[in-house]
Amino acid sequence: MPNEGASLDSCFGHSAPGGAYHYHANINCTSAGAAAGANDPDRCVLIGYMADGFPVYGFCKDSAGKQMTSCYSLNSGVTTVSVTTAAGTVSGIGSSSSDYTYDTSAFTAGTCNLDKASGAIHPTTNTYSYFMTTEYPWTPIELFGSEGAQSYCSAA
Repeated sequence: MPNEGASLDSCFGHSAPGGAYHYHANINCTSAGAAAGANDPDRCVLIGYMADGFPVYGFCKDSAGKQMTSCYSLNSGVTTVSVTTAAGTVSGIGSSSSDYTYDTSAFTAGTCNLDKASGAIHPTTNTYSYFMTTEYPWTPIELFGSEGAQSYCSAA
């Protein structure tokens, strides 16, 4: 996947070749319309739906008050890169998904709280939902459900 960092606006989004605007990370801006506040885990703002029909929320906290966190970790020995967007530079990240591994033991121990698809049971709706995170993969990268399966990063 090409590094699209330079084309991302201050909300971490951009238009696909076909013109459909989409995000590559949590919506990081205050003028995001109905999604404004998605970067506040106390608000837990609904920002959309994945192709399988499950809801996607910005930053949220679980029922214990811990922010939803990814269980993926950077593999040891990986050469990291920096990505510069209109919102600033993010450093120390892998250059592809193969630079990361899902840590099942961390999930079991409770040091992180999201499954491989960046999902969990929502603390107030009690339904399966996806959540944005402050670390890889930032946005959901797998589908929990099977309906509407499509390729990752497809804006269609």
